[in-house]
Parts: sequence; C-alpha cells; structure tokens
Amino acid sequence: AAAGIAYAWPVLAARSQTLSPPAAAARWARRNLPSKTVILVGEDMAPHADYLLRGLDLAPAEEGFHRAATRPNTPAWLFAEGESRWPGAMNFRWPASDAYHKLTRDHYRVVSFSPVPLSRRFQLVRGVYPWEPSLLDARWRWLDADAAIRIFPRQRVRAVVVKLWLDRSAPISANTVTLSLDGAPGPTVEVPRGAGSSVELPLPGGRPVEIGFHSARSFVPSAATGGRDSRRLAVQLLAVERIAR
Repeated sequence: AAAGIAYAWPVLAARSQTLSPPAAAARWARRNLPSKTVILVGEDMAPHADYLLRGLDLAPAEEGFHRAATRPNTPAWLFAEGESRWPGAMNFRWPASDAYHKLTRDHYRVVSFSPVPLSRRFQLVRGVYPWEPSLLDARWRWLDADAAIRIFPRQRVRAVVVKLWLDRSAPISANTVTLSLDGAPGPTVEVPRGAGSSVELPLPGGRPVEIGFHSARSFVPSAATGGRDSRRLAVQLLAVERIAR
C-alpha cells in the first residue's frame, strides 16, 4: 500500500497543488487575450466558460465562427476540451494517471485555447460541412456539389486565394469546380484526387462577398463503402487566404 501511495503521490500532488486545466486556461486567457476577443466555446467547455470567463465575448463554437467572420480585425480563439493541433495553440493539462482515467475517462484533463486565423473565418451559407478530422485538428470542410460561404474582408484586401483538396479515398479521380462571386461566374479549377488546387479571386472592395462552389461531380460515401455517411460530397475546402493590397 505504501508503495502504491508513493507511486501515485506525484500525480496527487499535481492535482492538489495546481489549478485544474480549465481554471489554468481561463486565467491565461484573462491575462493574455485582448478584452474584445471573440471566444468560441466548445460544447463540453460551456459550463466552465460561463463561470470562469464571465463578462467576455463568448459564443458556441459554430456560432462563434460566424461571429468571428464578420469581425476580421478582432482576435478570435477557440476554447475546447482536448489537445489542440491548431498552430499557436495553448494546451493546459494535468498529468495522466490510471485512477483519473477510470474515474473521469480523462474529461477535462487537457483543455486548450487555439487562435482562429483569418483563413478559417468565413460564414457558412449552404452546402458546407463541419471541420474535420475534428474541431481541434481542423484541416478541411467538405463541400456539397452546390456550396457557398461568405467572407468579410478588410478594406485593404484586394483578393483571396481559395485552397481546395480532394481526398485520396474519394471514389472519383478528379473534380471540376467553378467558383462564383456574388452569383457572377468566376474561374474554373480542376482538383485531382490526392492533390490540391488553388485559385485567386479578386475582391470588389471591402464589402462582404459570397463565394460559390459549383462542382461537376459528387458522391455519397455510404453508397461507395456501405457505411453510414449519407452526405453528398464534392471537394474539400482547406482555407480562404486574404491578399493585401
């Protein structure tokens, strides 16, 4: 028994003598983030955010992406449970232990604050699916054959570069995507399977702009693999990067 206590003591000491990861993350945010920061809150962190970050600009994650898109000059950070892979993320953790895992399944052992870059800040208009492979490892959003987003560029942005990809597992060899700006037809780009394509779109001033994606082909994963994914997918949207004047 004494040996077991000695073995567990470093973990027990860490939990009794240090802030919990949610509390440590909230303290860091209050000390380091500008007061006008938009904080996107993951579903699991909502109770902690309501109590620990009271008075700050909080929004549920998906709603927060929409809000952050309209305010390109305002910092936006994602507060979520789990380790983040977003560039520049801050992760807060307690050391792993078998007892904690069995009692809590590791809930709230690791939480994170992640800066949301401008390239990931756009409103969803239609045909746009959630970030994958997860919110904390947000690499792409699948688009339907007819999809659209809305961006709110700064005054000094002259164009955007839209980055598209087609997953290696897709049952189509390539896709042809025609882009549009506020309904007006734009350039067409070929997106090969297992590769990416980029296209530059000039912007008409600093006003909000709707970017449409009209794909020649699409597929339903469940029809190809027999799984449960019944979405109609065409191509993946990686980022919408601003180009200054």
